[in-house]
Amino acid sequence: GRAVAVLGLWDRSAFLQIASDLGLYVSTMLPIVGATGRSRHEIGTRLKGASVNPSDFPRPVLIPVNGVELEVFEAGRHNAGKPIVLCHGWPEHAYSWRYQVPALVEAGYHVIVPNQRGYGNSSRPTEVTDYDIEHLAGDLIALLDHYGYDDATFVGHDWGAFVVWGLTLL
Repeated sequence: GRAVAVLGLWDRSAFLQIASDLGLYVSTMLPIVGATGRSRHEIGTRLKGASVNPSDFPRPVLIPVNGVELEVFEAGRHNAGKPIVLCHGWPEHAYSWRYQVPALVEAGYHVIVPNQRGYGNSSRPTEVTDYDIEHLAGDLIALLDHYGYDDATFVGHDWGAFVVWGLTLL
């Protein structure tokens, strides 16, 4: 078995830990944070008063996983051992996490942000069945294997949350 942290409305403790690592004040409205572009932007820019420059988004690399190539943006490799994988929603792109990446790196995380299959420069399989939850969640597990991690924290927004929840099925 592989340990997987799935953050959801029912798991405030893990969310609270990440928020604490980021130096954020957390209210009882925590599950709503990230539901809109504005609040997600605030997470990235409120870190201890730091300003975030989204043009500093990492350069992508293509990583072969699960029979496809995923376009992956990575930051904070020097924080190896504390991985966090950010999964974008629909119809978004990994770049939607641009405000959170610097804050998470500063908080000590190795941040891994893939474009799911079919998005950005990731592979686009032609078969509809290649986009089922087993394949999409399997891509995330294969990313852990690529980086040599046994476990990680996964955070999903919108459709990305469904993919992260799918990890519990593997």
